[in-house]
Amino acid sequence: AMVASEYCLHQEDVEDHKCFEACGASTFQSKGITVEGKCPSKYSTIDKVVTEEQCPDGVTNLRYCQSTALNVTIATKGEAGVIAMVASEYCLHQEDVEDHKCFEACGASPFQSKGITVYGKCPSKYSTVDKVVTEEQCPDGVTNLRYCQSTALNVTIATKGEAGVIAMV
Repeated sequence: AMVASEYCLHQEDVEDHKCFEACGASTFQSKGITVEGKCPSKYSTIDKVVTEEQCPDGVTNLRYCQSTALNVTIATKGEAGVIAMVASEYCLHQEDVEDHKCFEACGASPFQSKGITVYGKCPSKYSTVDKVVTEEQCPDGVTNLRYCQSTALNVTIATKGEAGVIAMV
């Protein structure tokens, strides 16, 4: 029996330790994913998998390629044991003692964040993570992104709580 061979393209995002791998039953193109073959083996964890039906050229509307459309599975892969935040990350925190919470903002280089002003990570008593949001911002925390394209950075803000403490609302 003939084994169906899979066609794959990949694109590495070295800075974030990720690789995007797109695979289908026949040759195709995918916007932003251009290197032939699967991701290098160091990307051994799978963060996300999405399957999309598309035209072989990657851009034409499906209406105009019904006979040649194919399913392409795109996997976002990461490196096992590697966390995107490198040890040299810069963090600020702000405690909300009344609500037993601490807001922790971390980025790859120094930055300012409105309302989060104390240097370092949250105290260890805040051991639960309630919410995590990553936002791109200017280093000063106030300038519009349009005006700091070359210096913009991703800041991850974690809302942490105290284990076993329920905030009275």
